[in-house]
Amino acid sequence: MSTEKEWIVGQPDNRREFCRVDASLPFTYRILTGEEAKAVPCRSLIFSGAVTRPSLPELDNTALGEWLKVINAKLDEIIQLLTLNQTGFTSLPFRPINISASGLCFKSDRQIEPGTIIEAQLILTGATPLPLFLVGEVVLSEKEETGYRTAMKFINIDESIRNDIIRFVFAREREILREKKGL
Repeated sequence: MSTEKEWIVGQPDNRREFCRVDASLPFTYRILTGEEAKAVPCRSLIFSGAVTRPSLPELDNTALGEWLKVINAKLDEIIQLLTLNQTGFTSLPFRPINISASGLCFKSDRQIEPGTIIEAQLILTGATPLPLFLVGEVVLSEKEETGYRTAMKFINIDESIRNDIIRFVFAREREILREKKGL
C-alpha cells in the first residue's frame, strides 16, 4: 500500500494546481478564429449602471432617503437583467461542467481539435451570480458514449477572475459536503 506522497510522486499527471468541482451552470461556448483568438481576454460582465452612477446624496428626510435607496436598488436590478438579456446570458442552458481556476471540462457534441481557442460563456451561481466569458485552449477532446469530453485551459485570464472562480469552487465544495452530511 502506498502513501499519498508516493502516489503523488508516482502520478505526476494527477497533480493539480487548483481544486476542481462538478457543477451544473448556465453554459455555452464558441470557437474563436484568427485575430479574435489571439486578442480576446477572459472577462466578467460589467454592469454599466454600477460604473457610472454617482452615490446618492444624504437627505434630511430619512424616510425619503430609504425610499430612494430602494428605488435605486430596483433600477440596478433592471439594468443587470437587461444587460444579461442583451448579452445572451438569460438564455444559456444549464449544462454539467467541471471547473477549476486553471480550466474547465464539458461535454460537446463534436470533436474540437486540441490547440483550438474557444470562449466559454457561463454564470457562476451563488449569492451574487457572476457572468463570465472565459477564453481557453482545448487540451483534450475525446470520444465518449454521448459525445466528446472536452477540456480547456484558460488563457488571457486576469487574477481577479481566477480568484472569483476559486471562491466559487470552494463554495460549491462546501455545498457538496453539506449535502453529504445531510445538513
